[in-house]
Amino acid sequence: MMGHGRPWYGERVEQCGYRKAKDLIAYTYDVVSEPSPAIRALAAKAAGLSGLRFRFMDMTKFKDEIALVVTIFNDAWADNWGFLPFSHAEMQHLAHMLKPLLQSEDVAIGEVDGVPAAVVVCLPNINEAIADLKGRLLPFGWAKALWRLKVVGVKTARIPLMGVLRRYHGSVLSIVLAHGVIEKIRVSHQRKGFRSAELSWILEDNTAVRRLIEKWGGRAYKTYRIFRKDLA
Repeated sequence: MMGHGRPWYGERVEQCGYRKAKDLIAYTYDVVSEPSPAIRALAAKAAGLSGLRFRFMDMTKFKDEIALVVTIFNDAWADNWGFLPFSHAEMQHLAHMLKPLLQSEDVAIGEVDGVPAAVVVCLPNINEAIADLKGRLLPFGWAKALWRLKVVGVKTARIPLMGVLRRYHGSVLSIVLAHGVIEKIRVSHQRKGFRSAELSWILEDNTAVRRLIEKWGGRAYKTYRIFRKDLA
């Protein structure tokens, strides 16, 4: 679900009078590697805090859970550059689009005293499942893709959504919540045979999240650039 651009695209865009607005970073993350000592210390801190709970999505309440994911994400990202909240209609479309892809363990929710406070969504890498279909889903390509995604399983994934409610931003609890949902996903996907995941996009100046990802062992490996042009 990520676009790809040739290295020379940027120069051509700039020749049309556009300039950089913001860079967004994609990280690659080794699911197999064990957490660093710093991350293990965070896990110990989380285990010692009462009222914290990390769970997977309840598929029997799929629409309600997707609404919860969107609510947390809209709040968590409200102050970020360029962010527009998901509308109700967009939320319904998102739920319909993702249902064939998602399993319970692809969404982790962190709760504080029973109240949802953090979320992370991990999607299987569709490109891996369709790479040899040459763009053809008919007559049997779709069946092969679903079999690979749902039964055989792919080895790579992407985390497109992660957020902690703003009321916890800047606190140690925010870091513990972020770690908790990520680790919940990492452990379950490691058991299922996943090898790596992409975490994207991350704003270039979102230093708090970037530092946390790098502590997890994430490595910046792609940069996406948004261009702007003044219309005057």
